[in-house]
Amino acid sequence: MNLAELNKLKDERKSLVKEARAILEKAKNERRDLKADEERKYESIHSRIESLGDEIDKTENHLRNQRDSNYRASVTPKNNSNKFNMDEKDLKQYSLQRAIRSAANGENSFEREVSRDIANRKGRDPSGVYVPHAAILNSITVTGDGDGASLVPLEHGQFIDALRPRLSVAKLGATILSNLEGDVSLPRQVSASSVGWKGETAELDEASPEFDSLTLRPKRVGSFAVFSKQLLEQSDPSIGRIISNDLLAALAIALDKAAIQGTGKNNQPTGLLHDPDVQTHALDTNGGVIDYADLVELVRILADGDADSGSLAWLTNPSVRAALQKQAFAAGDTGTLWQQVTGNTGGLGRWEISTLVPKNLTKGTGEDLSALIYGDFSQLILASWGDSIDLLVDPFSRATTGETRVILNAFADVGIRRPEKFIRVTDIDTSGS
Repeated sequence: MNLAELNKLKDERKSLVKEARAILEKAKNERRDLKADEERKYESIHSRIESLGDEIDKTENHLRNQRDSNYRASVTPKNNSNKFNMDEKDLKQYSLQRAIRSAANGENSFEREVSRDIANRKGRDPSGVYVPHAAILNSITVTGDGDGASLVPLEHGQFIDALRPRLSVAKLGATILSNLEGDVSLPRQVSASSVGWKGETAELDEASPEFDSLTLRPKRVGSFAVFSKQLLEQSDPSIGRIISNDLLAALAIALDKAAIQGTGKNNQPTGLLHDPDVQTHALDTNGGVIDYADLVELVRILADGDADSGSLAWLTNPSVRAALQKQAFAAGDTGTLWQQVTGNTGGLGRWEISTLVPKNLTKGTGEDLSALIYGDFSQLILASWGDSIDLLVDPFSRATTGETRVILNAFADVGIRRPEKFIRVTDIDTSGS
């Protein structure tokens, strides 16, 4: 499957949705139920739409994985001599729990030796202790259907890949780049080559496409988790998994928040809600209620800009979802707007809900306004650098409660390769829902 075949499937689905809607509208306008032949036709169309939806999802996943693989190949350094690698024997011996405990108590351990080895390779000391990505991922490697099973990537060291199930933007198709070194520049075309019709011997107008680049630079992202000293003293191997999951969750929240609402100031990446090149659709002077016409208008705006392809999806918060669930799709209709926009017939695509999408925005006199983002999330790039994270272990600030504070430092960045493939609303009033 290629992009042309994907677009063909989408065109067929769009045509069938229009046809199915026409059947329903005809019966509704004539104030009657569907006739037997209409019902059979509608069910047949509906079945085909569902089948097309499955085909489209599979094709988009295939193309997204192919694209991610190509991106990684284009930016992964060929010389990995300064990478720290752990063999299976080392991984079995390594204990994240013991690494934190020995750092807190100032004790020597195998884990402290590993940290010193990484520091020698990097040429700089950690603020706390270096922990290899592979060691964290190994802690959550389980068999069966446990909570950690879906988090483990195929290769140790692909740390940010393990965050995929936790990141709302990754679930929607964001491109992941791991284990980078140095600044990364991704070229992008900003204007097309000229095309024109001429006489048989007339000279064509000469105009070359213009290019610029998106540069990703490592930015320090810090987060923390708190563990009881009693937990760190436990000998149960599963404790390491609990600690790893807590650290992964803390980092996932930081990265997800940066991708959604990073300001671009104070060392933050620039997220989707603050990128000046992302289009904004305004509802009203002081904010307003969003309805079906507004959502369709967002789709139209991207389509008019030839930006309605790729991993198209919607991202908003629980307040907006609740408002759509309470709003009737049409007067006298028992169906809700949420059912309409997420359904197979007449739906507007995939939706993801995250509490990291703000609901405290202001505009004019409007307060507690919510945001919504629509676009091709494959154009959002999450990047991470290095093969280890730096853990600063603080056993003192919460000593009176018997807890140890672990501060996580990693290097990451967020970039939007094509901002014109997104549109946002930042003034949704949900107070009446």
